Amino acid sequence: MIVGDRIFPGATQLAETIQAAPHMQYSMGFVELLCYRLNKGSDWPLIIFPHFVAKTNEVTRAIVKVIYEEKKPEIEIVTPEEESASTGHTTFREFVASLPSPIAIEFEPVIQQWINSGYTVYWGKVGFSLRLSWHAKMRTIFEAYPKYVGITQAKRVKQSGLPADIYQAYKEELMAVQVFAGAFASGRGHVKNVNYEDIQIDEFRLLLNATDRFASAITNADI
Repeated sequence: MIVGDRIFPGATQLAETIQAAPHMQYSMGFVELLCYRLNKGSDWPLIIFPHFVAKTNEVTRAIVKVIYEEKKPEIEIVTPEEESASTGHTTFREFVASLPSPIAIEFEPVIQQWINSGYTVYWGKVGFSLRLSWHAKMRTIFEAYPKYVGITQAKRVKQSGLPADIYQAYKEELMAVQVFAGAFASGRGHVKNVNYEDIQIDEFRLLLNATDRFASAITNADI
C-alpha cells in the first residue's frame, strides 16, 4: 500500500507493472490523503479523507510448464483451479486463501518452511497433514483444515512408534495454553481438533513453533 498526500499519475503505472507479472504473489494499492483544515489560518487540527486512486486486480495465476526433450518444446499451462480439479486435492494457495486472515499470515511461511525442510505436506481435499519418515515409514504428526487444526494424541504416537520423550516435550509446551490443555485432557482418539476461533494468535504461533520443534526432533532422532 502506497499512501501520500498526493499520488502522481505516473506512480500508478507500478500497479500495471505488477499486474503484468503473474509470478509476483501480492497486490498493490494507492491511497491519496485529502487534508482539510478545521480552522481557517491554522494548520491543525485536520480532517483527512482517504481516497483510493488505483490498485491491482487479482487475476487467475497459472503454472507455465515448458517440456523440452530434443524436439520442439511442448508448453502446458495449468491454472490452480484446473490442477486441484484434476487431482481432487487442494493446493497450497487455495488452502491459505481458505484460512481466517490472521491465521493465514502466521501459517503461510511455516508451511513453506516445512516444505523447504523436506517434510511431507500431503494435501487432501480441503486441508493437509504433516508427515515425517520414521524408520522408513510415513507418520502423520499434525493436520490442518480451513476451520481447525488437529493435534496428535498419545494414542497415535504410541501406535506409530514415535519417541515418547520427544512427544512429551511437545505436549508440555502446548499444555501451557488452556485451549491445548483441554484438547489433550480427553485422551481419546488419534487427533484432537482445535478451532481457530478458540485460539489467540500468540497461542497459534506457539502451536506452530512447538510443532516445528517436534518435527525437527523426530527427524534428527531418526538419523
